[in-house]
Amino acid sequence: MSTVDPDPAVAADRLEALICQLGHVSDGDPDFDRGVHLFTAGYVDSLDTIQVIAQVESDFGIELTEDDLLDPRFGTIDGIIAVASERAAATDTANPPVKG
Repeated sequence: MSTVDPDPAVAADRLEALICQLGHVSDGDPDFDRGVHLFTAGYVDSLDTIQVIAQVESDFGIELTEDDLLDPRFGTIDGIIAVASERAAATDTANPPVKG
């Protein structure tokens, strides 16, 4: 996959919109924010996780690893974006652009 150097704020907005759609989050839900644990609070289930992963990988141009998915931060929108940003940075470092 090619790295796309996404804006984390834009990726967070897109992820939040996806989760609101998947989890049928109502406008003004007082319990929903970017720091709520999506799985524990029931906003995302195991099937939704596949779509969340696909969205994040597409937005960041990365492939998430098992370690990324098991990272304790991977339960919140803010945490998912942090993990993906770190993976994208690591991918950029491991695969610098070829200059010719």
